[in-house]
Amino acid sequence: MVNAIEHVPGDTVRPGEVLFALRLLSETRHQTQTELFKANQEIKLTQATRSRLSASGNVVPEVRLIEVDNQLARLEIAAKAYRQELIARGFTSERIAGVMYQTARSKKNEVYTAMA
Repeated sequence: MVNAIEHVPGDTVRPGEVLFALRLLSETRHQTQTELFKANQEIKLTQATRSRLSASGNVVPEVRLIEVDNQLARLEIAAKAYRQELIARGFTSERIAGVMYQTARSKKNEVYTAMA
């Protein structure tokens, strides 16, 4: 999708100037970003649950703590897989962190004129 058109036919442009900016859309990329965010939120909730259960002392059966630990491990593995997929799609570590904490904005892909 075209985000911005910086110059129209007939405009004089200098080498290296931006012609237009694109916003690339990808259903699978968007889905991966969503799943990473969800996994990160579920990890936080599971960690909070683990802390509450641990703080309750011997009231909670050990098997319940093991179940929560296993769930946390599964979520961390899933989040790692989502991060790897985004890295393979060209995301930087900073951009992945933005996805995890919902601070990332869609990055513009700008098209420039040829350099002289």
